[in-house]
Amino acid sequence: MLTMEGNAMWKILISANEEGAKCTLNMEYARAVEKSGGLPFVLPLTVSEKQLEGYLAMADGLLLSGGGDVDPSFYGEARHPQCGEASKIRDEMEMALCKKAVEKGIPVLGICRGVQVMNIALGGTLYQHIENHARHDLPREPVHDALIYSGTRLHAILGVDTVGVNSRHHQAVKEVAEGLIVSARAQDGTVEAVESPGDSFFLGVQWHPEGLYDHYDDMKKIFAAFVAAAKGNT
Repeated sequence: MLTMEGNAMWKILISANEEGAKCTLNMEYARAVEKSGGLPFVLPLTVSEKQLEGYLAMADGLLLSGGGDVDPSFYGEARHPQCGEASKIRDEMEMALCKKAVEKGIPVLGICRGVQVMNIALGGTLYQHIENHARHDLPREPVHDALIYSGTRLHAILGVDTVGVNSRHHQAVKEVAEGLIVSARAQDGTVEAVESPGDSFFLGVQWHPEGLYDHYDDMKKIFAAFVAAAKGNT
């Protein structure tokens, strides 16, 4: 159910995948936003400065969704043999959107690829391939724990020190961008979440809370906090 106050509706822009001539999105992202009180809009792929400014002018929040690997040239590295092919237009669009959202104080939630984009956009790097983290056979089940650091926004949102998460990634944050802090790690030390320590909502998680949303209340809290921040941005 959408949250409405007068004529206000909390508009959440969601980035999509490039698949040939199509923009595609797993509908779990949009459903989680809607169930949390937001109005989801799927962004077409573009690098037009005018269009990006127009989209952000209407945005109360920006959700950077999961997807393929980011071209490692964005963080100054040669391509690892296990690094997947990148979508140039999506990479460029999301980097620009992320930077502009930070400048404008628009709340940002990044999921899987999204947290990686957030880190790269602000100057961080990635591990291009890590073994034994992708569990595509269990997309809607927790497969390992994430340890949440106290004093972080994520800890305040979840209210727990440990949360079970799913895992579909083979890349992860390596050097954390200046201005960001790690708010969660897997038990092997892999970064599972980063955030801005300031007042602005800028949070990225390496797992897929949209896939766990219907059955795990902790994941609902993440989307609820994001939409609440978008509401406060109006």
